[in-house]
Amino acid sequence: SKSLALAAGVFGQVANDESSRIGPLLKSMNSQYTGPGAPNAVMNASGENALTAATVDALAAQSMPLCMQQLHVGLKRDHKLKHQGRLQYGLFLKGAGMPMEEHMLFFQREFTKIMTSEQFNKNYAYNIRHTHGKEGKRATYTPYNCMKIIFGNPPQTGVEHHGCPYKHYDDQNLSALLTKLKIGGLSDRDAIMAHKKEG
Repeated sequence: SKSLALAAGVFGQVANDESSRIGPLLKSMNSQYTGPGAPNAVMNASGENALTAATVDALAAQSMPLCMQQLHVGLKRDHKLKHQGRLQYGLFLKGAGMPMEEHMLFFQREFTKIMTSEQFNKNYAYNIRHTHGKEGKRATYTPYNCMKIIFGNPPQTGVEHHGCPYKHYDDQNLSALLTKLKIGGLSDRDAIMAHKKEG
């Protein structure tokens, strides 16, 4: 999209202008590892993994990007996610350091509000183990990057929660969401909406 191309064009300038503050982060972002044991995994004061089934609700509200927050809200509201949503959110949780057992517990706790444990185990548990490389070809899967989310299949309105809210939400829903979440001030939200309209 035009806005992404514009952002890519000013990347070098921002990296140089803010070299002492965020330059090193920006310059190394494309090579950051986000898998198990990643240095950016959410840790508590004693160095243990803090992203668990018990902590994910609080961390979703304060620390997750908007796309993951919306998947989390959709999961909590509907007690399930469609396939693309499970992949996008599950890989994100894995990349943020959530162990497979906690991932399984978190999804099972939500899904079994509308189905039995047997149905969950039969229809969903294998995919969670597969995501963590414990089933199938035992591959290591990484979280989706923004480009994959932005250019992936758009979600069906009201049914699916995956995708990028900035790209896939209509103007009215995005504006209402930004206002509800108090993202930036009015001028910031207006700028975000202007960039969205530019494409």
